[in-house]
This record gives sequence, structure tokens and C-alpha cells, in this order.
Amino acid sequence: MEEVGLEVQLREIVYETSNYDQRKNMVFTTLFYTCNLVGKKKVTLDREEHDKYQWVTLEELCAIEETELVPYMKSLANIMKKYLKIQQYFDLTLE
Repeated sequence: MEEVGLEVQLREIVYETSNYDQRKNMVFTTLFYTCNLVGKKKVTLDREEHDKYQWVTLEELCAIEETELVPYMKSLANIMKKYLKIQQYFDLTLE
């Protein structure tokens, strides 16, 4: 993950979307996925991309005011909540 300097092992892509930024004349793709952290656990921000970070649980993320987040983050959090419920259902039925 080049923007934060962490190495992760991708488990599963939960959601993908792409958006065209007319001002920058670029397409930006967002991947929302589950992963495992590999190696060092120290975040090193790419200062051209971000100026701060914060670790939060999914519940804490859902409680943050939308004005404090990028516009799509609340909808992604809700997608992840649904994904986790489905995963939990399948985990329980396979036991």
C-alpha cells in the first residue's frame, strides 16, 4: 500500500469503483478489501497523498460525521458491514 507504507496480503476485494476527475483529467480507482498486515506495522504517509491518518473500528467509522470523511466513505462502511454479516452467516453455517 504505497500511500501508507504498509505491506499487506490481499484476502478479498469487497468493492471496487472508478471515478473520473475532470479537473485532473484522471480516473481514480478505489478498492475496498480485506487483508492481513505483513511485516512492519508503522504507517509512513506519502505526504503528497495524505497529511494524517487514524485507525478506527468499523463502528467508530460509522459514527464519524460525513463532513469529516471523503464523500464515499460512509457508503463503503455500510458495504463492509453487509459483507461482514454475510461472512459471519456463512462461517456459522459451515461449522
